[in-house]
Amino acid sequence: MTATVTRLQPVSDWSRQLDRHRSGWALSLEADERSPLTIRQYLRGVDTLLDILTEAGADLDPMTWDRATADLYKVTLQRRGLAANTRRIRWIAASLFLDYLVSVRVLGDNPWRGLKPPELAKAAIVPVVDDETFGALLEVTRGDRFTDLRDRAILWLLRDTGLRRAELCNLLLAPVAPASAQAPDGDLDLMGRRLMVHRKGGRIGPARFGAQTAKALLAYLVARDAHPEADAVETRQAHTHRWSGRPLFLASTQGPVQGGLTPGGLHTMLRRRCDQAGVARIHPHQLRHTFIDDQLEDGVDHADLVELAGWTSPAMLYRTYAKARATDRAMTHYRSGADRWAKDRRHRPR
Repeated sequence: MTATVTRLQPVSDWSRQLDRHRSGWALSLEADERSPLTIRQYLRGVDTLLDILTEAGADLDPMTWDRATADLYKVTLQRRGLAANTRRIRWIAASLFLDYLVSVRVLGDNPWRGLKPPELAKAAIVPVVDDETFGALLEVTRGDRFTDLRDRAILWLLRDTGLRRAELCNLLLAPVAPASAQAPDGDLDLMGRRLMVHRKGGRIGPARFGAQTAKALLAYLVARDAHPEADAVETRQAHTHRWSGRPLFLASTQGPVQGGLTPGGLHTMLRRRCDQAGVARIHPHQLRHTFIDDQLEDGVDHADLVELAGWTSPAMLYRTYAKARATDRAMTHYRSGADRWAKDRRHRPR
């Protein structure tokens, strides 16, 4: 059942007023300590709705946004080919905007209250990166050029830590390099083989890496020192936390974008390397799934894996990850209870 809506304020020009309320909602979200990414996603949901209504010649008065409007939004998003989860986020964003209009007394109630958003898509099984593919990617990064050394270090680091794209690109060295090369440098402690990672939701926590990754990072850091922007300082923000430093991973000196490597740049780099290696294209998150699978294969406790992956609960592990080789892993770890019973019975004193 939808809400009965009343107007608390008369409005003559909804196009102008909605633009003003959109800005006000953005400030309200920021005041509620929503992350910049969340705010952009929510605003995009509202903008998309207004675009659809304008194209359809519909009324921009929110009081008229009834069930038919909500259904129009759902159907149009689907026809545009957006993924199910994206459609759900956009729809929820528009409904939250209506909640905001209620809070500032533009509307008496949310006309979409009680309506169901688009359903979440069933999580697909993400394939892990097989040994042949990973080996081929390492092979095409064996050169001594800056990009070869950088990309090789990134491959090892993603495989060894399971970092998300944004987490890797947000790694910063100290604004000024430490006097000793042995000392920790910002988010990187090379000698201790540790990272300080800025996780989703504004959380900060450590990550560990092994000797192979440390070796690749050291080779890259030597090349990084000669980069023209090696000392450039940038500012990052995750949720409400802001910090500054020198980006650990820099963009290519030959590319159009300078400064720190971006998540989009990381994705493009990996696709390019896959093409060079002659293997099927993979995306960075597959290396996160591969990291989770490696840890489970080695028998890491689930509670420890939650910490290593930067989750707040094991729900993500059971819902999304560790599915690609779950059956093979279960068959490998299987132990016959009947055999154990028979063995114990044979050794039992008579």
